Amino acid sequence: MSLFAIGLSHKTAPIELREEFVIRCGDVRQVCERLRQAKLSREVALLSTCNRVEIYAVPQAGIKIEDMHRLITRSCGLTSAQNQSKIYAFSERNALSHLFRVASSLDSMILGEGQIVSQVKESFQKATEAKTIGPILHKVLERTLTVAKRIRTETEISKEAVSIGRAGVDLATQILGSLEGRSALLVGAGEHGRLVAANLCGGGLSELVIANRTFDRGAELAKKFGASAIPLTEARRYLERVDIVLASVGGGGRLISREDLIAVRAKRRYRPLVLIDLSVPRVIETSAHDLDGIFLFDIDDLSQIIMHGLKQRKSAAQLAEQIIKDETEVSWKMIQGEMFNADIGQIYKQTELVRQNELQKFLKKMEHLPEADRVAIEQMTRALTQKILHNPIQTAKNCARESEYEQLQFLLDAMSIPKSKDE
Repeated sequence: MSLFAIGLSHKTAPIELREEFVIRCGDVRQVCERLRQAKLSREVALLSTCNRVEIYAVPQAGIKIEDMHRLITRSCGLTSAQNQSKIYAFSERNALSHLFRVASSLDSMILGEGQIVSQVKESFQKATEAKTIGPILHKVLERTLTVAKRIRTETEISKEAVSIGRAGVDLATQILGSLEGRSALLVGAGEHGRLVAANLCGGGLSELVIANRTFDRGAELAKKFGASAIPLTEARRYLERVDIVLASVGGGGRLISREDLIAVRAKRRYRPLVLIDLSVPRVIETSAHDLDGIFLFDIDDLSQIIMHGLKQRKSAAQLAEQIIKDETEVSWKMIQGEMFNADIGQIYKQTELVRQNELQKFLKKMEHLPEADRVAIEQMTRALTQKILHNPIQTAKNCARESEYEQLQFLLDAMSIPKSKDE
């Protein structure tokens, strides 16, 4: 038995491809159903965030990671060689190490951010509710949370770490103070804009209005945030009433000009207006930054806040990498023990199925036997199989306890029962 990790992230694929991947993958139940129908997996968990989509699976015996990689890329429509190259795959201790790095934020867009460990925990909780994971992935999650906690406790990797969303809130509150009773306009539905909007809402924002080129997409996003949606052409009208404008638009083009802001200042009675332009290229005219009451920031301004303390966190990351290396070896042995315990249990189940099938065949031929004799034969065959299995199973358990995995695998292979043609 093994452990596989297959997916893509902000490091390997643009957001458009990640969005396509997660839409076509579906939820954890759908992923599990595909893998089970293909007889590839025993347990499955799906980690899906704005920066990554990853599948963690315990494969069926004899399944290679190439088999699962092929099915996932084909079923998710990523058939081109260019797209397939963006999907990474890890197996065994490398898969475990990868998950440790993910949960510890070493693979995050923002080194040291704290949201990812909660997202990992939530993804495994969803898999538990969907009944797609068992003892192996439960042990994987247990060790992952332990390692992530150790890294945050023993290193300074999260010291002064700031997310893009948090940075946007910091900029707004520096100008406006409390967000209570404040309103914001989100222009566009780009990833960074959504992150800042989510953090603003979490910070006490009273109203959010979303303007997007594609109205239906804006309405869908508005529903998620409990906001209202307007056509993009109406966005300028809202400059008079909102306190914060977030622009996160693809494709460029000037959406808000210096003249627009000059015209609106008097109507606002010179109340401060915070504009955060996260678009590349920028869509708010940069020369507006010197207008009284207008506070204009861009993605570089947010990056300066995010980068604060990065040197210190990178130093902490080196220590975290060593912790992960050490913990991977220790944890992989523990997880192998769980895997082999599951295999031992499977041998019991296989043996019991064979006993029941053979007993039924025999009893059909001996219909004249009284019930008492049938019960006695059933008890005798059960006791016989248990005695035959006792010594090899005890030896296998001892091997697992002593981490003698090569000898254990040999024993398990010797005791495994090939499936009949009827199965």
